[in-house]
Amino acid sequence: MKKYIILLGIFSIALLQACEKTIQDDRRNPFGDSNTVNNQTDSLNPTSIEGLHQNIFSVKCANPTCHDGSFEPDFRTIQSTYASLVYHPVVKNDDQNSFYFRVTPGNPEESWLVRRVLVDDILGKMPLYAEPLSNEEIQQIKDWIGNGAKNILDSSVVYPNLPPTFLGYAAVDSNQNRVDVNRLSGAISPFIFPEGTTITLAFLVEDDATAPQNLQNQRVDFSYIKDDFSGAITRTLTHLSQNISVTTLDANVFMKDSIVFFRYYGEDEEGAFTLIPNSQSPFYFNDYLSFIVQ
Repeated sequence: MKKYIILLGIFSIALLQACEKTIQDDRRNPFGDSNTVNNQTDSLNPTSIEGLHQNIFSVKCANPTCHDGSFEPDFRTIQSTYASLVYHPVVKNDDQNSFYFRVTPGNPEESWLVRRVLVDDILGKMPLYAEPLSNEEIQQIKDWIGNGAKNILDSSVVYPNLPPTFLGYAAVDSNQNRVDVNRLSGAISPFIFPEGTTITLAFLVEDDATAPQNLQNQRVDFSYIKDDFSGAITRTLTHLSQNISVTTLDANVFMKDSIVFFRYYGEDEEGAFTLIPNSQSPFYFNDYLSFIVQ
């Protein structure tokens, strides 16, 4: 009896080992022999986002505690790689803030990614703490960018044209003293426009694609009625320098002791426009962009 039990045990162990071997083999290659899988991998275009992710980003950059999701760019997947590179704003820039995006489709020279794998500066050459990319690998990245930085659908993403960004305003007298710092009753109340004086009202505006001097139809509207500019007085803004556009105001044009509300309007070269304040602006913008002649 013991003999049969021992034989049964040996048979069971052998069967388990056979099953385990079968399972391991299946897990190793569930879709066929290894040559087939390798052929599929090798067929990836090395200058496509799939090829770059397979050959460079996932294996040389997504190191533990680096671009494995710990820091952007995120090279864990093709999708996260693309989303955190193409038209993604630069966080750590050079001293001159020369770069806008990590990858600018069609322009390797303006892509921060290319500089990071080429230049060994204070930020270090990527990949950090690893073997630098070869000239061939760097060229593959540049070719992908130069060809439009296409996604997995083999199409290039068009960067959306954003409207001009209103950064703020200031008012100065003829001696270049700020007058908008003197407010009627608090930081967001009308500033005091001294009676009988002239001031320069300056607006700070920038755009993602249009140079400040090329912004179009810039004006400022004035009204005595909050949220109603149907009968507004309008003044054209003139580009002064950098991102500053100005107009000159004479206090005698406006009624004394009456609050005057004003708003900025400007367009970029693509026709996208900004109107500040508008219906989506914070509630205090209407009072902040106002003055009273006293």
